[in-house]
Amino acid sequence: MTDETRTRSSSDPSRVGSSADGPSRTDQSTDELSKPRPEPEPAADGGRSDDSFVFTYAVPFLGAVLLALGIGGSVLGAWTVVQPALGGCGSPAMGVDSPETTADMLDGEPEAQLERLDYADLSPAEQRAFDEAVASVQGDAPVEGAFENREALERGVIVTHEGTDRYATLVASNRCLSVDPLVFPLAITGLLLGLGVFAFMWYRNTDLARARVAR
Repeated sequence: MTDETRTRSSSDPSRVGSSADGPSRTDQSTDELSKPRPEPEPAADGGRSDDSFVFTYAVPFLGAVLLALGIGGSVLGAWTVVQPALGGCGSPAMGVDSPETTADMLDGEPEAQLERLDYADLSPAEQRAFDEAVASVQGDAPVEGAFENREALERGVIVTHEGTDRYATLVASNRCLSVDPLVFPLAITGLLLGLGVFAFMWYRNTDLARARVAR
């Protein structure tokens, strides 16, 4: 290579690795690689977007179902316990018609289809209810005690007392509500589980809110 060729190469700016205008392409690529890459921003829910559906819909729905079942079962179970003590059941009521109403009914009813009982055939509790119903304005009274003629009174009978016929029947059964004994404890368990689910959701949402504020 001659001295003239060397002079041209050195004087050509396109062949110089670095010029006055700025760094070379190699230097720019090195600078870009050396720059730190920005870290990906976390998800809006604190990085838990994969289970957002479960905690947004499924878990609250489960808690609501447990609460509903727990409240309903606990009320039902508690009522079966206190109902007899409050006198809300267990005393059926006997209704007794007047002699005039009984006579009108017998005119259109075959006598053979109606069972007859004498006042003495009634139990003491039934006799007390019969007397109270006769004296009552409503014409009925509760049977508190042995109800020996319940089936007959459910069908309706003619009771003869002091030569007077009166139609007597059962007007209110008032049976006590009966449920399985396990309903009440299971309902309380479901109620506590439902409250626990909602307490967990409250704690989780509070934790997520604090994480967003901290960022």
